[in-house]
Amino acid sequence: MPVHRRTVLNGGALAASAALLPLRAADAAPVAAGYLANRAPLRPAAFLRLPPGAVRAEGWLATQLDRQVDGINGRYEQLSHFLRFDRTGWVHPELGGWEEVPYWLRGFGDLGYVTGDARVLADTQRWVEAVLATQAADGFFGPTALRGSLNGHADLWPHMPMLHALRSWAKYHGDTRMDTALTRFFGFMAGQPDAVFADGRGATRWGDTVDVVCWLYNRTGDATLLDLVHRIHRYSANWAGTVASPHNVNIAQGFREPAQYWVLSGDDAHRAASYRRYDEIMAAYGQFPGGGFAGDENARPGFDDTGTADHLWRLL
Repeated sequence: MPVHRRTVLNGGALAASAALLPLRAADAAPVAAGYLANRAPLRPAAFLRLPPGAVRAEGWLATQLDRQVDGINGRYEQLSHFLRFDRTGWVHPELGGWEEVPYWLRGFGDLGYVTGDARVLADTQRWVEAVLATQAADGFFGPTALRGSLNGHADLWPHMPMLHALRSWAKYHGDTRMDTALTRFFGFMAGQPDAVFADGRGATRWGDTVDVVCWLYNRTGDATLLDLVHRIHRYSANWAGTVASPHNVNIAQGFREPAQYWVLSGDDAHRAASYRRYDEIMAAYGQFPGGGFAGDENARPGFDDTGTADHLWRLL
């Protein structure tokens, strides 16, 4: 596992010992162990993103995270029937399953990386290894039923949060197996009909996957991944032209897609579109202190001072 300098957060204050590092314009290798710059033709990023585990909390914040580890968040596997290891298609592909395990594992694993809790890290490893073991010869992984459950083609929405969980695992552990596993999965995705990007719950949320595809491209240099990014942008919901959906989750996961695509397209209109969508949303619904927006599942005029606060973190 690569060793990173540790940033300490004490009650929300960022220690100066490990601030974000400025990136050089790069088209090749890591600038430091565990850190990757954008390869050409991707536009260079302004800062290096700290990997999972590089930030550890002290004081009040550490106390809150410890409460999460010992509370429902850290014990949810023991409470939810969706998270039964022996009864989910994310472990046994012939069984059912949808978004529940991916959503949970994404946050659960990150909780382990930022706290270093041995139990959470061990449970995360058990799940990640099981998910990887479901991968078929054509690159698909997870519940087999998802291969054709959306209008006759694959429903890949549940894979979007799972890709984040797998990426965080790879970054924390330096696990290069993920390069091969995700390259194979994106090969499967590229072989799907155009409708796979336009249908279902995932249609408005593909920005999440663009981010992972570009991350993998920076690791492998496989140019076919950039073709996939172009295709995702072409056929998924058009956030560049309008707020494509009033649904809280769709907004938070979707409004940034044009700016993420800008990293490849280089068209400043794409970056500007995400800023416009954000300004529009916040002007109408941004009533939460600290920069959040409100809505009771859907953002609606006149209902802008309360809502499903569990969705707010998606903007961060």
